Amino acid sequence: MSAPSTHLWQQALAFSQAGRMAEAEAACRRLLAVQPGHFLARLMVGKIAQSQQRHAQAVADLQLALSAQPDDAELLAQTAVSLRALGRTEQAIDLLQKAVRLRPSHTEARHQLGNALRRAARHREALPHLQEAARLAPNAAAIWLNLGVTYFELDQFAEAVAAFERAIRIDATRPESHNVLGNALLALGRIGEAREAFEQALRLNANYAPALDNLARSFKAQGRIAEALPLFRRALELRPSPASHSNYLLALHYDPEFTPSTIVREHARWNDAYARALAPASAPPRDASLGRRLRIGYVSPDFCQHSVSFFFEPVLACHDRSRFEVFCYHTASLEDATTLQLRELAEHWIQATSLNDDELASRIRADRIDILVDLAGHTAKNRLLVFARKPAPLQLTWLGYPDTTGLETIDFRISDPVCAPAESDAESGSERVLRLPEVFCCYQPPAACPPVLPPPPSGPGRPFTFCSFNNLAKVSAPTIAA
Repeated sequence: MSAPSTHLWQQALAFSQAGRMAEAEAACRRLLAVQPGHFLARLMVGKIAQSQQRHAQAVADLQLALSAQPDDAELLAQTAVSLRALGRTEQAIDLLQKAVRLRPSHTEARHQLGNALRRAARHREALPHLQEAARLAPNAAAIWLNLGVTYFELDQFAEAVAAFERAIRIDATRPESHNVLGNALLALGRIGEAREAFEQALRLNANYAPALDNLARSFKAQGRIAEALPLFRRALELRPSPASHSNYLLALHYDPEFTPSTIVREHARWNDAYARALAPASAPPRDASLGRRLRIGYVSPDFCQHSVSFFFEPVLACHDRSRFEVFCYHTASLEDATTLQLRELAEHWIQATSLNDDELASRIRADRIDILVDLAGHTAKNRLLVFARKPAPLQLTWLGYPDTTGLETIDFRISDPVCAPAESDAESGSERVLRLPEVFCCYQPPAACPPVLPPPPSGPGRPFTFCSFNNLAKVSAPTIAA
């Protein structure tokens, strides 16, 4: 190294040690102008840019450093941080996988790789890396937190609870840890414990909107709608989000004080807030080719052991394949025996969990879907913002949410004369109602369900026995009176 280069490097080091990062970077840049291959200077400017969230610059510098030392596991992991920040997740995953191969005990590379795979909805691939990271760093709360989230996404709720509780034992000061613990407890039906976790999150941060939203969901799960609704509203005031707003819309249906016209107006507000700006100037053109099969696409997070599947499977099985080409877009991670059965019945199965709304809309356009059907409405993990982008010329909603979506880009809602009487058209919402003649859905019992045996419990002199397997929130006073 020449004397001027040595002097510039010493200057950069001195500025860096004094915390004068702008001057340290300037000294490094002067050094790199005369000696572009100076590895340490290139590494320093990359790290400085990264620390200041200038990730495009950081990637440019760190990749140049990598060209000199391509097998440096630490540098590979460092570069991946900025690639992920730029949304270049797959490139980040490639670098992190290489870092882990080179140094299997690199805890942060394992942690980052697990997180990157999790963010790409590749939860099963993420799990072993996060498990190993937790083994390597058993006192790192962030690792246990991310491991718990991965278990949660795989519907392994008991394991998620254990991981979240471990994270809290290490660091109990983070409201998000108590919030996700509450989510896992809620999924296990441990509602009282879940509520305690949400309340603890709110004691740490009274304005933590996700915990308010989830606390409201816990009250709803107990049928305590009057207590849930103000919490939903407060969460939306603090942090408007389409998912939280959908939770609120669903809850409105459990309160008999809300009239259909009020509920329709609330759904229109959801459309105004999140969907209207996404609508294209025109719908995709219809393919007018004669003699071809119509392409029907179904979008749902519930292609699994879920109530929706009891009604959807016979429809999927009975489609006339000489007239219809069927696509199923599965938007959740969980796959079980029901998922496999539905996949066998669909001509085209698209695992869409990792696709964001723009990507999924683009995929639907590329598949040239004629009729796109939403099966979720405003229930959990819905993808209504895909429908807001109008990727198909004709769009319908059916089955999972028997009310309006509020979306102006959904053309029809399939219902029946009971759920949507003809005289209610003025209050039917944004879609035109298509009424099936009797009921809008037909239940197919599980194959293993035992036969109904006589005699029935009721009989002469004995009362009729009514049994309802339902969400407790639906068992309101008016329901019991009816």
